[in-house]
Amino acid sequence: MNDYNRGALEYTLPWPIVQRILTLMYQYHTRCTCVNTDALKITHQTRSTYLSNRDRCDPQNQTILHTNMILQSEMKQHSLTRDQLCPLHQFNLDQGYEPNFVLGSPPPPLYKVSRESCRWMRSMALLSKRIFAFISTTLFTNIVMDPTADTWNHITNNYCIIKQPKILTLVSPSSDTQLFFTNKSQSSSSVQFLKNVEKIYINNPHLVENGSTIESLINSTPSLRSLTIKCDVGLSLADLFQNAIMKSITSINFGNALCQLTPFQLTSSIMSCLTKIILPFAFDWNSLSKDIKQNLQVISLLFIDPMDATLQLDPIDFPSLRHVHAVTIFGRLINVPNHVDKVTCFSDASPTSIAYTPRIPKYPNQNISTLRIRFGQEKVPYKYLIDRSVTITSLKKIILFNSFTDVCQDQVNYFNSIGFNYFGSSFSVHSNTKKLIYFKKGETNNNLNGSNNDINVNNNNNNNNNNQQIEQPLIPTMTTILSDNNNNINLPNTIINKIIKMTWKLRERCTCVYEKETIQKWIKIGYDILKDEQELDRFNQIKNNCPTHFSHTQPYQPLTYDLKSSNRSKLQLTLINKDIFNYIANNCFSIVDLQDWPSISMSQFNNDHPYRVAFKHFITVICNELNDMDRVLSNIQNHPSYGYITKVFLSNGDCIQDFIKLLPNLTSIDISQTGSRNYPNYQLNVINLHKLKYLTKLDLTGTYMHKDSCGLLLDEIKDMPLKKLCVPHLFTHLYTLLPIRLKQSITKISAGQFCGPYIKKFPSLNHILINNGNDNSSKWKLPKTVTKITLYTFEIGFLPHNNSIKTLKLKSAPDNTQCVWFNPFLKKISSPKCSHVQTVIYCCKGTFQVPNDLYNDFNYRVEYSRTSLDYKYSQYLKLSRINTYLDTITPREKTHHGCPLM
Repeated sequence: MNDYNRGALEYTLPWPIVQRILTLMYQYHTRCTCVNTDALKITHQTRSTYLSNRDRCDPQNQTILHTNMILQSEMKQHSLTRDQLCPLHQFNLDQGYEPNFVLGSPPPPLYKVSRESCRWMRSMALLSKRIFAFISTTLFTNIVMDPTADTWNHITNNYCIIKQPKILTLVSPSSDTQLFFTNKSQSSSSVQFLKNVEKIYINNPHLVENGSTIESLINSTPSLRSLTIKCDVGLSLADLFQNAIMKSITSINFGNALCQLTPFQLTSSIMSCLTKIILPFAFDWNSLSKDIKQNLQVISLLFIDPMDATLQLDPIDFPSLRHVHAVTIFGRLINVPNHVDKVTCFSDASPTSIAYTPRIPKYPNQNISTLRIRFGQEKVPYKYLIDRSVTITSLKKIILFNSFTDVCQDQVNYFNSIGFNYFGSSFSVHSNTKKLIYFKKGETNNNLNGSNNDINVNNNNNNNNNNQQIEQPLIPTMTTILSDNNNNINLPNTIINKIIKMTWKLRERCTCVYEKETIQKWIKIGYDILKDEQELDRFNQIKNNCPTHFSHTQPYQPLTYDLKSSNRSKLQLTLINKDIFNYIANNCFSIVDLQDWPSISMSQFNNDHPYRVAFKHFITVICNELNDMDRVLSNIQNHPSYGYITKVFLSNGDCIQDFIKLLPNLTSIDISQTGSRNYPNYQLNVINLHKLKYLTKLDLTGTYMHKDSCGLLLDEIKDMPLKKLCVPHLFTHLYTLLPIRLKQSITKISAGQFCGPYIKKFPSLNHILINNGNDNSSKWKLPKTVTKITLYTFEIGFLPHNNSIKTLKLKSAPDNTQCVWFNPFLKKISSPKCSHVQTVIYCCKGTFQVPNDLYNDFNYRVEYSRTSLDYKYSQYLKLSRINTYLDTITPREKTHHGCPLM
């Protein structure tokens, strides 16, 4: 307010009004009315599933980064906006803190609800000294603390907001820890601190190991009225009920405690001052004296026998009884007196099956107005807890307590359908869980705020639940070229088919490789990277440029090729037009794995089905361990395209004669993997190989051949047009016996423990498969024509002095031992002496985890992962050399710069 001649005027409200405002604000800010969307809950659950199943050999937690990155846009889309948040979360958001909503598994301690109202109270306390004193002594009085000396030193600080607690939850100290209220030097100050404590919750068994600790605590809290123990209790605790210090306590709660098999007896020890007694075992309340029963207001009713619920309580004996804690088993509730208006249903601590989950019976006491239900088992749906058939006409309030998660729209909708509106949730300090409150429609609430007769919950955040946009997969820009619009250019079919073929091959690759800056930032700042819009845009660009995952909206493993994802992106090409559909069906699905073919009837591969794109034409057959080979061979022979099959990958040579007879046009036979039958007693039958007039590749490195078979194999292949010939490592002497014509044409051979002079007799040789290296490999001198090496071991001593080698293919460690072997191997070849190796192809199983030093000590970058026809390895990973300064200068220059050639 501004007066023209008096300047700014200030008005001060009376202090009682300020106190009332702060009190109402405190009540308002301790209740959350946020209702999250079901879509957000599903996204949370999807993220949790991928994170819980991630590879443990992940030094940089890339799976966590990738999962959060890909779901970030969806999380943001389905999250509540600021206007849809409750005042509590609006304040936290304005302070820079994101809402901590827990919507599903995994359970605590990985994810747990938090007490978010403290931040508001601390900020209010900083307004003035008077407000600080009021909040610290009147509002901030529900405290969880570790009663140790360190905590006491913190509390005695003048700037600590904890001054006079009224509700105290004690946790954490070990058995040998000095408790501050038992320390004689601090006894006077601790009594002053604890003088207003009315309720105590004990969550640690060390505090109740003996009665003396409890006595010291009670003596230090003259205002104590309620004691709740939520940990193991023993027989020694029975003496506590007979102690004179208990005369001021009116409430004892052992409901969440675990009792020994022999419960302590209480009949003669219960004092008449108690009005609330909750026990963890069954008790006959009728055995108590009349004066005790007259005062009891809250008791526990447990089954003495699970199949016997005949315990009767006479209302005349219990006139003050208003609240009972009971266990329901198989939908049965123990008899509740008619004058009881509040019931708490909970389950035993030991059973875990759904049969022991509290469930409200159909015909309970019709005078119940408040129903409290333990909702601790999140795997049990709330629809099971309260059935629509429950008819309690007097029921006005339902409280789901002990909830580990926040509220979602489906839960609110369900309770609306049975006549209850969601009022809000509050945090239970003593249990670190949420308490969800529902009021019957039309009922007013006078419990939390008497001035509000109707609390409206903002559910507008779900207006778009049923209008979620379905993202259509992106069709390449080729659609504009192939459009029927005459204004666009129409390419010839031959060119279009070549483009499709090229795109088809590209979609067998995953290029989801994070840049160096992203990984370094992730390691440095963690989850804050999700707030960096530049990093999110960079990730989306990486994903959108991946030929396989460009249209994915759900999490996937980066740098991991899988057939499902590849086919998903490939099949999108068939939607362009009919001509491309037919071209793909007849040319692109050219590989078939016969592993599951024996269990599939030929009718499922009907070649005439108009919408079938696969199994119409294939030229490559993969055949692993099969028990019904006769049926498989029959299916192949009956298929129209069997005459076009030119390549077979076999796990053993059992059926090689059948394939030779059935497929005379074969150009490639690969038996490079060790099958279950490739043992010394098994002999590969190589007869009739000469009938394959077009065979150019023969790989037998995974088989066992008798020494006498060498001559037979030589006779079979001597006139064949072979280009690639690989034999078991014990048969490499076969190469010396080959005719000159074959030696001149062969481009790939295998080598064992010794690379003899025979390799120099192959003028066209450019690829060597080393399937059994040893320490002597460092002496190997390979022909300069050899540019590619395939290894089954990590012995690379020959690389430095064979500068012609440009490509190295490593087929090893299919059991996910990357962290143990591959990382040191990659570091070794990153040295300048191996700079001529420009490409490394790593055959791995599962997800490739980027090593910690990939961008530092390693001179290779990941290009992509692609499919593998090798059943032992799920994918091939390609890494390219990064030319560093030391790689580009000559050896003489390295010596001149003080860097001698290693």
